[in-house]
Amino acid sequence: MLALRFDVDTRRGLDRAMQLSALLARHALPATFFVVMGREANAYEIVKLRLLAPTTSKSPLNVSAKGGKLAILRAAALPRRVGSAQHGLLRQLVREGHEVQPHGWSHIRWQRDLANLDPAEHVRKARNALVPVLGALPTGWASPGRTTDARALAAFDDAGLEYAGDLPGTEPFRPPGRTTLQLPVTHFATIAQMRADGQSDDDILGTWLQVAGTHPDYCCLYEHPDDLTDRELSIFDRLFAALRTSRECVTLSTVAARV
Repeated sequence: MLALRFDVDTRRGLDRAMQLSALLARHALPATFFVVMGREANAYEIVKLRLLAPTTSKSPLNVSAKGGKLAILRAAALPRRVGSAQHGLLRQLVREGHEVQPHGWSHIRWQRDLANLDPAEHVRKARNALVPVLGALPTGWASPGRTTDARALAAFDDAGLEYAGDLPGTEPFRPPGRTTLQLPVTHFATIAQMRADGQSDDDILGTWLQVAGTHPDYCCLYEHPDDLTDRELSIFDRLFAALRTSRECVTLSTVAARV
């Protein structure tokens, strides 16, 4: 089984997700989209939680993909709600055969200040915001930045989640003493990270196909639509064309059900 996972952090990223959905439809492939349900980070949160208390970024900032410096500044000054204000787009993803699950309520607060917030409350708010789209509480979860702790894992169990995608691993597993299944990402590097390592477009495509080929039983490839330009979308078009003829692609909910 191979699953395609896309983590949507911003309103701009959701627009890119819709472009990815169009490419996926062309190749008749499903994917799982994890969407931040609250708003984007505001200037105060960026200064306090990112600039004054920096942590190692998992992906270099792609200024071009985010619309340039002016667009970044505008988003910080006037942050928009993401999933909770775009039920129509999320319903469209579901109609097109994809899975939509929460990627937290506040990306920056969960990723950079988890110790000082109530994870159960964030899980509740993010899940409830998806009920109008799904008609029921969502059953999956992906933490912002794949950041988690014991309290968050307990909150997932208490909420009755079927699966989350936060902890490292090579196959589905349940952490000791936990009931929520973990569906790990198989290959962590994003396009931006692979480009920073000097890989060409062909190299990036080859890396993904190699990872898929060496994990025949379970493989989860992921990316952030927020960091994609038209050039990166063309790489995905080539990837989807190759996967269509070589692997069974399913949603992460399907993986969890089979496990």
